[in-house]
Amino acid sequence: METVTEFLKTLATKGVKLSAEAGQLNCYAQNGTLTSDIRKGIIRYKSEIIALLEGREKRQQAQAEKSSSRKSKRFPLSAGQKGLYILQKVHPEMTAYNLPLCIKLNGEIDVKLLEEAWSCALNQYPILTARIVADEGTVCHSLDDRCRTSIQQQAVAFTDRQRLVAFLRRRVKQPFDLDRGPLARIELFTLNDQERILLLTIHHIIFDGVSAVVLLRSVIANYQALSRGKPVSLSRELSGYQEFVAWEEAMLASAEGRWHADYWQQRLSGELSSIELFPDLPRLASPSFEGASLAETLPADVSRGVRDFAKAQSILPSVVFLAAFKILLHRYTNLDDIIVGMPVIVRPGQRFSAEVGYFINMVPLRTRVGGRLKLSEFLREVQGTMLDAISHSSYPFELMLDKLRTKPGTKNPVFQVNYAYQNFISDASFASLSRQQAIDVQNVPEIGPEGYSDLGLEIFDKDALFSVHVRYNPDLYQEHAIKRFCEHYAALLKSLGEDGDRLLHEYSILPEQEKHRLLVEFNDTRADYPEDKCIHDLFAERVVLDPGHTAAVSGEQALSYQELYQESCDLALYLQSLGVSPDSVVGLCMDTRRWSVFTTGS
Repeated sequence: METVTEFLKTLATKGVKLSAEAGQLNCYAQNGTLTSDIRKGIIRYKSEIIALLEGREKRQQAQAEKSSSRKSKRFPLSAGQKGLYILQKVHPEMTAYNLPLCIKLNGEIDVKLLEEAWSCALNQYPILTARIVADEGTVCHSLDDRCRTSIQQQAVAFTDRQRLVAFLRRRVKQPFDLDRGPLARIELFTLNDQERILLLTIHHIIFDGVSAVVLLRSVIANYQALSRGKPVSLSRELSGYQEFVAWEEAMLASAEGRWHADYWQQRLSGELSSIELFPDLPRLASPSFEGASLAETLPADVSRGVRDFAKAQSILPSVVFLAAFKILLHRYTNLDDIIVGMPVIVRPGQRFSAEVGYFINMVPLRTRVGGRLKLSEFLREVQGTMLDAISHSSYPFELMLDKLRTKPGTKNPVFQVNYAYQNFISDASFASLSRQQAIDVQNVPEIGPEGYSDLGLEIFDKDALFSVHVRYNPDLYQEHAIKRFCEHYAALLKSLGEDGDRLLHEYSILPEQEKHRLLVEFNDTRADYPEDKCIHDLFAERVVLDPGHTAAVSGEQALSYQELYQESCDLALYLQSLGVSPDSVVGLCMDTRRWSVFTTGS
C-alpha cells in the first residue's frame, strides 16, 4: 500500500505543491494536474500531510532561531584568543596578526554576484561578523550584524608587479579595532577589464590558515551557484566556533589536559635560550612588530634532492627542512639548545574541519644540536620531538606561558624563531579550484602575514618544487643578511642530501660561489716581484722610501720601517760577532712582549 511519503513524492514529480496553515491544507497546481486519483489521495492523507508540513515548519523555525542565536549571542574566547587579545590591546597599532588572503581573478567578474557570494559566506560563518567585547569582566565574542562587511572596490594602475605588491602590503597593514570591529575586510582592486585582485584581510583572533582555504572555497562555490541561477546551499551541520571553545574548556579540565600540561612543563624546564642571529647588533628596548618578507624558490635539483633524501630516510620532507633550519641556527648562534615555534592545526575530530575560526596553536620544538651527533641520529630526534609536540598540541601555548609566569602582552620569551611547513595551499590547489568552478583563480604568493616573530621560515610545497619564505623583522635584520641566510640554507639542504651520514658540523653551508671566493679568490695573492733580490733587500728599499710609516704592530706598540730596520741591523751585527755566517739556522729566545720578527740580514 502506498505511504504518505511515497504519495508526496508523486505530487512533487507532477509539480503539485502543498502547504499547511492553521490546520488548513492549501494546494497549488497547474490546470489539469489534479486528477481524480490525486484528489482522492489528498483527502485520504490530509491529516498526515498537515502534521508533516507543520512539523517541518516548526523544525525550520527552530533551526532559524538557532542560526539567529548563533549570530547574536555572546560566547567566551578560547585560551589562544585571550593571549592574542591581550597582545593586541597592549599594542593597538600592531598589524602582525592581520591574516591576508590575496588572489588574482582573471576574466569577466560579476561584482554584484561576488558581493552576494560574500554575504552568503558571512551567513555560513557568522564568526566573521564578530567583535571582541568585555561582558561582566569576561572577554567574549559578540556576533554583530553591524560588522557585516561589503566589498570595497577600487581601480588601480601600476607599472610593475613590485609596486602592486607594495600597495597590497600597505592595505594588509591597516590595523583592526577589536572592540569596535569589524575584524574582516574584503577589497576588490581592478587592474583592467580582465584582471582583478581580491584581497581578504581578517584578524588572526577569528581566523587561521585552514580557514582561509575553507572561506575561499565557500565564496567561489557561492559565486558559481549564483552565476548559474541556483540558490546557495548553506550547511546546517556546522557546530560553530563556540562549540570548539566549550570542547577546549572541557579538555583542559580533564585528565587529558593535565597530561598535556605535565608534558610541556617538563619540556620547558630549565633555562631557555634566546636566539639572536647577529648578537653584536643593537636590540630595541621595546618589542617591535615590524615585518618584511623574502621568498625564494629552491632549485629543481635541491628540491628533488630533499624529496629523495626524505624518502630514503623514511621521514617527511617537513622534518628535513626543520632539521636543516636548526643546524643552520646552531651554526649562526653557536647555541646547542635550539627552540623553534611551529603552528599546529587543532581541529579535533571531523566536526570542526569545515569551520572558520582560530583553530591554531603554537608548539615549541626543543632539541639539542651540539655535541658529536650524526645526521641520522639528529633526524630521528627532530622527528620524535615534532610528533610528540603534535600529540600534545591541544594544550594552548598561552597556558604554557602562564606556567612560566611571563608578563602578559610581551613578546614571546620561549622562542623568537618560527617554522611552518605549508602544504594546504599550493598552486595546484588553486588550479584545481579553477577547473572545478570554471573561474580562473591564482594565488598572489608575495602577500602573507608579517611581523609576528623576529624570524620565521615557511616552506611551501609547490608540487615539484619547494618555495622558501622568510618573514623577518627589518628592525633587527637587514635584507642582505636574510638573503645570505637563505643561500646558506639552500647550500646546507644540498649538502645534507649529497654528503652521506656525517657529524652535523661537517656539512657545508657555503654556496659554490661563496666557497670559490673564500678558497680561491681571497687566496689569490700572487704578485710580480724582483727575483734577483732577497726579502731583506726589498725591505731595505722600503725603509728608504717610507722610513716613518708603520711596519709592525704588537698590542699597543708600533715600529716604523726605520725603527724595525735599526733593531734588525743591531741583531744581525751581534749574531755576526758570534760567528754566525750566511744560511746558518739560529734559534732566538725572545720576550714574547717584545718583537718576535726581525729581518736579520745574516
